[in-house]
Amino acid sequence: MNIHTRFLLHLLGRLILTGFLLLLSILIIFIFIAFLTMNSAIEKDLTTAEGLYFSDRFEIKDGNATIDQHLQELLQKQHSWLIIMDSKGDIAGSYGAPDSVLSSKHLLSAANEVPFTDIHTWEIMNMDDEPSYAMLGKQHPEEQWLSKVKDEVDWRKGEWLLSTKDQRQLKKEGVWIQLTDPDGKVLQAYGDRPPSEDYTYQDLLQLDDPNQTVHQDLISGNILISGVHPPAEAPISVPIHNGWFIALVVIALLILFSTFWYARNLGTPLLIMVKWIKQLSDGQYSQPVNQVGESTIYKRNGKLKRNYRLYKELFSQLSKLTDTLKSNERHEKKVVSSREEWISGLSHDLKTPLSSITGYAQMLQSDQYEWTPEEIRDFAGTIVDKSAFMKDLLDDLTLVYQLNSQALPIRKERTDINEAIRRSVIYFINTAQADIRFLPTENPLLGMVDRKWFQRILDNLLSNAIKHNRDGTAITISADAIENQLMVIKIEDDGEGMDAETLSHLFQRFYRGTNTSDSGSGTGLGMAITKQLIELHNGSINVQSAPDEGTRVRLILPL
Repeated sequence: MNIHTRFLLHLLGRLILTGFLLLLSILIIFIFIAFLTMNSAIEKDLTTAEGLYFSDRFEIKDGNATIDQHLQELLQKQHSWLIIMDSKGDIAGSYGAPDSVLSSKHLLSAANEVPFTDIHTWEIMNMDDEPSYAMLGKQHPEEQWLSKVKDEVDWRKGEWLLSTKDQRQLKKEGVWIQLTDPDGKVLQAYGDRPPSEDYTYQDLLQLDDPNQTVHQDLISGNILISGVHPPAEAPISVPIHNGWFIALVVIALLILFSTFWYARNLGTPLLIMVKWIKQLSDGQYSQPVNQVGESTIYKRNGKLKRNYRLYKELFSQLSKLTDTLKSNERHEKKVVSSREEWISGLSHDLKTPLSSITGYAQMLQSDQYEWTPEEIRDFAGTIVDKSAFMKDLLDDLTLVYQLNSQALPIRKERTDINEAIRRSVIYFINTAQADIRFLPTENPLLGMVDRKWFQRILDNLLSNAIKHNRDGTAITISADAIENQLMVIKIEDDGEGMDAETLSHLFQRFYRGTNTSDSGSGTGLGMAITKQLIELHNGSINVQSAPDEGTRVRLILPL
């Protein structure tokens, strides 16, 4: 899956998750608003409540029920009474219930016989799985007063007389009574009933109200209206308004949080990438780390952290770029070091032969002495040897520089290894005082090597075996193949061998046991060059030696 597809799926997943959270929040808010609305309705009329509402507002302990103070206040305001019964139907507690109901053996029948009262019952499940029961009686004092007053009204005259005691009781119960003529003109009124002005025809048509009762005399047409003031709680519209305000605030906070969360998850990796690129531009070739030095991108097991997996291709490319730049930096330092080493070695190793050449040239130039032909030839021979040494040194230094800079071209081709070894052996047999023997393979041995540099490897190894041993040393060269995958070339001698220190520095540049002034001592670069050439052929070299026990060199190269 490429980054474009993964990015689209990531964005789609985040949008779906955000939408789900928004819908869930809206659902919770609607439930909260419904709860507020239900509470507001209950505050106005307890008959709209569910059994769960009452279960939280009383407690039965040792057969006695304790009713919540707030519920008692609501019962008083709504002209209602409440009886709590246990699972056996026995009265456990009550508030405001009539004595006729409390003392009756048939509770429900007695409650239904209470005039001007509606009865409501609820079964309430408790924690112990034994139900309890709540019986609520909602009184209608306006009906009671209307029933009492209508028999005392003089309908023809449109008046009646209410005692002072009745007026006080009327006010205490929050009831008002008005008498109007058929046209809505208020003839007489008791209690506080706003507005006090006359009724219009439309008002008379809308007298059907849960909080008031109407009776019209059929003869006079006069109308007696009795009502009760509703509880002074806030209307339902208020909590709905507050609920919507809360909903908007919650949704806004959720959107803000979702935006911040998504921007953080999407933007943090981009900031890390910017920081990483800036580090690279400043020459700091490493990935960003936190305050304790740990990677901010990768876990300890090397895997990307979850927040960064969306951009894994980009981080992978940045890692490769970082490694490349770091490698280039090391290579550049290596090239600079190699250049300085080349100049230093060149200056040191050219000084002695150049001094010899200069000395002999000055001697030949001098007119204070007449040199014989033999002496002149001797001087010229020394100059030629030192010049050849200087040329070999320059060639070797140039080769070392190319090897260190990885600028030496290698052109591998299928080569007869036995024949290549035989050429080197023949050359040294003709030029050196040594007993050299070659043991070729029985079958043809063909390998992929660069012929020029492979010959250089063989010449360096044979030259060292001859140069650093006494005349007549036996040198044996053998070749063999391992499962047609590798070839092994061994060069063994019974000469003077090397001590441990010499062996440990064998492949170090400019290290040699003899002085540069000796033209036969070499440049001190031969074994270092040999090892690097072998490594360019993806091979390896191993040398074993001890004083007076000879030297064994084993060279392994792929076929």
